[in-house]
Amino acid sequence: ELLNGGLESTAAYVLTQPAARFTDFRASVSYVTSRTHSFQTGGTRGISLFVEGKVRHQLSLTDSLIGVEGFDRSFEELNGRLRAYVPLWGGGHATHVLALQVSGGAARGPKTQFGHFRVGGASGTPEDVTGLELFGGSSIFLPVRGFGRSFRAGRYAWASSAEYRFPLALVNRGWSAWPVHFDRLVGALFWDIGNAWEPNPFGTAITSVGAEVTSQLLGFYDTEVRLRTGVAFPLTGANGVSTYLRIGLPF
Repeated sequence: ELLNGGLESTAAYVLTQPAARFTDFRASVSYVTSRTHSFQTGGTRGISLFVEGKVRHQLSLTDSLIGVEGFDRSFEELNGRLRAYVPLWGGGHATHVLALQVSGGAARGPKTQFGHFRVGGASGTPEDVTGLELFGGSSIFLPVRGFGRSFRAGRYAWASSAEYRFPLALVNRGWSAWPVHFDRLVGALFWDIGNAWEPNPFGTAITSVGAEVTSQLLGFYDTEVRLRTGVAFPLTGANGVSTYLRIGLPF
């Protein structure tokens, strides 16, 4: 409630919402040779490289607040990701593949003081068959399965994954009159590791091993779905076994 000079309620004054203005600039470069083949789930051969730089400056700040943590949300960031797929040998309905991913980033500026990068979690994609976005799937830039999405945080971060992917079964069957077709099953054994820190090291790297089974389905006759079930065993940084369900391959 606002009061006038006579300490009576008045509508002559209004409180304006604070507004922040920013300038953003980003540049990226990518190089892709990765490809897949018939009956394959995911990449089979080649590499995928992506590098991006970002600069954000907050405008309309008073001189006393420029560069002050908690007020100035300016930052500079450089991040990148490399994926590689190496065919190993045949056996089953598809080629066995070694899949590798390395991602990382560095940032500076007042906004980066509160954990700019976050490490941890199982990556996936949003589910769009039902429209309900089930299974909590979203892309994670620095995934380490078996840990929470922000188990490590900092201005500097990296994560790496290695997977051995192999075919399990070529089903190619429907389910009675239901609009669901079961195509194939693919297994994977993985090893994840990652860390994030501020100028001083936050702690030892977190790492986990585990296994996944991906079911490739066709829903409602035209929507391809890869349903991925996994179990992860943390080796450092946490205790206990983690299970999860996601849509899509991790990378």
